[in-house]
Amino acid sequence: MITEDLLERARLHVRRWFARRMPRHMHFHDLEHTLTVARTARAIGQGMKLKAADLALVELAAIFHDAGYALAHTGHEERSAELA
Repeated sequence: MITEDLLERARLHVRRWFARRMPRHMHFHDLEHTLTVARTARAIGQGMKLKAADLALVELAAIFHDAGYALAHTGHEERSAELA
């Protein structure tokens, strides 16, 4: 089960990950983009009246969705999933 505590820890982890590992030239796939995607995904999920567990899963996926860019450009989606 994805709790609010887990989501908060994931948010903090990704903030640190981006600060330490994300290349500076990644102007689009930056922390602000990631946080905007997470907020938007959550809002869409709420609008679709997702159950709380599904909403948390969507938000968690959005939080990690571009973290893999720190490791690879091609295939970053798979790397992001591994990091999540």
